[in-house]
Amino acid sequence: MVEAFAIRRRARITLALACAALLIAASGCAPSPSSRHDSGAAASVDAARGAGGSPAGAAAAGQPHTAAAGQPHAAAPGLPCLKSWGKRQPFLAHLDVWIYGQKVPVPAAVGFDERHGCTYPVSTMDGTGILHVMALPNELDMSGPYVGFNFTLGQFLAEAGATANLPSGPSELLGRPLTEPGTAVTGWVNGILWAVGWDQVSALKIPAGGELTVIIGPPWGFNAPFAYSFPAQHGVGQGGG
Repeated sequence: MVEAFAIRRRARITLALACAALLIAASGCAPSPSSRHDSGAAASVDAARGAGGSPAGAAAAGQPHTAAAGQPHAAAPGLPCLKSWGKRQPFLAHLDVWIYGQKVPVPAAVGFDERHGCTYPVSTMDGTGILHVMALPNELDMSGPYVGFNFTLGQFLAEAGATANLPSGPSELLGRPLTEPGTAVTGWVNGILWAVGWDQVSALKIPAGGELTVIIGPPWGFNAPFAYSFPAQHGVGQGGG
């Protein structure tokens, strides 16, 4: 069993390293930026909107908060808000959130600062949990136990608080209160437990082309997914955008 685990892990790391090498060489690990990237980061705001001009899915049933119209957004710690992509290349990751045994949707239109007309490097276009990552080669970290970006889950959650009014912290996650005392918080990357406790989980780096799972509550008997199959419209494998 240990040998099979090691083989699977080496295979995932090898795939991610190959993709990273292609990114650094500016070749085709990810397809060329789509028209919404070509027209700059600000244009992505429109792509994440519904027909009525409000962020797609922002008012979906079950969302605990919505941002007030015209409300100024605070900056997400450590992340630039970009008005153009420059030499950044599009990548994907996927986030699942489970709170007390129930899957919580990751909101659409996270990362779009409409007030300033800019977009953070990690954003969501819909409610699928797919994270769109715009990264430079030096923002890809290959020194850790898995290949990830120099963007953390905590920074993405800060984006959700700043741009979608869905705060997160030890007592709440995406605007939902964590009411049970002593609640376990675990973070899983590609099906493997990597972090225990809020500080460790929020410090997890977003995996390149990988699956990030956050579980609030006892994780016993829960099988965190090893991978996510990205739909064709989002690109193939680790690329896309």
